[in-house]
This record gives sequence, structure tokens and C-alpha cells, in this order.
Amino acid sequence: MEKTVAIQPTAATLLESKIGQEVSGAEAVLLCLLAENVDTIFGYPGGANMPIYDALYHYQDVLRHILPRHEQGAIHAAEGFARVTRQTGVCMATSGPGAIHLLNGLYDFRSRGNQSDHRYRRRHP
Repeated sequence: MEKTVAIQPTAATLLESKIGQEVSGAEAVLLCLLAENVDTIFGYPGGANMPIYDALYHYQDVLRHILPRHEQGAIHAAEGFARVTRQTGVCMATSGPGAIHLLNGLYDFRSRGNQSDHRYRRRHP
């Protein structure tokens, strides 16, 4: 009996396969994250970002989503992830109160001197 092995798509092969194709805005967000070598997203779903979560289903082999209990937990987790791994920490929240809950984490991150914000410093000297 022959064994079949499922080949997991990589971010590079997914990006190459989408060149020249029309994609939704939600899928474009995920493709941009893949182009920036993001592999982990912390986020809390809500009404405004549900299309992104719907598209995320098709990218679960290359993008890992971690669901916190609250939006503020998402941004603090993303900051901790960035500090520990030296990778870009990404968090998502919905508009309105969800976005407001991100402010404490943004302030905390900015007040610590941007030790992990290497992408910001590289693009904006």
C-alpha cells in the first residue's frame, strides 16, 4: 500500500500562487502579513474584522491565531511575543471599543523605548 504525504504549503508558495489573481481585502491583509514573515497573530474577533477571520481559515497552515480573553490581552501578548522572539508581534481587534482597548498596550509599548520595534526603526530612521 502506498503512503500519501500531504505537503504543507509554505508562505512563499502561497504568495507566488496569488500573483496576478484578484483577492479580497481580507485575504490581501493576510498576504501582506505573510510577505512580512509573520506567522503568529493575536486577535479578538468582532463585527468589523470578521472577513479577515473568515479568510484566515484558508491560511491556518501558515498563520497561527491565538485568541486571548480580551483585546488588551492581545496587544500585550503581541508585545511579549515580539520581545521574546524578536519577530513582529501582530494583534487584531475590531473597530470601536475593541480598538480603544488596544490603546493601553500601545502606550506601554511606546513608553518602553521601542526595544522590539525593529521594523519601525528600519523604515523610519
